[in-house]
Amino acid sequence: YQDAASDIEDYINSGAKISAEVYRNLGICYEQMGEKEKAVSVYETGMNTDNSQDSADMAYCAVVLAEESKDFDRAYELAGDYLKKHPEDEKMKQELVFLETRTTSFAQMQLEDSEVSWENQEE
Repeated sequence: YQDAASDIEDYINSGAKISAEVYRNLGICYEQMGEKEKAVSVYETGMNTDNSQDSADMAYCAVVLAEESKDFDRAYELAGDYLKKHPEDEKMKQELVFLETRTTSFAQMQLEDSEVSWENQEE
């Protein structure tokens, strides 16, 4: 996978017009090498390249990898960005709802609600 990733990076840096498929292949290489953060970044770049099915697939992969890395805020942001372009995607809408319950802002809101509840019990 290292050799393939290097070849794809060279191609990207050559100045040629790059399709989403090229970024997808590079992301797969990074995933297989255990470099999830790099894969997410590549998928993110690729999903903004065009509106092909590869672009949609990369968005899903980026969300899943960010989620696996416990970076729920980033996964939520990526899912939201994707849905702005593809509002018809029901699977990603469901993923966004799930991710919302894992984000820092949601956790903070839950904590604040529990603190208010606890304060009311003390009175």
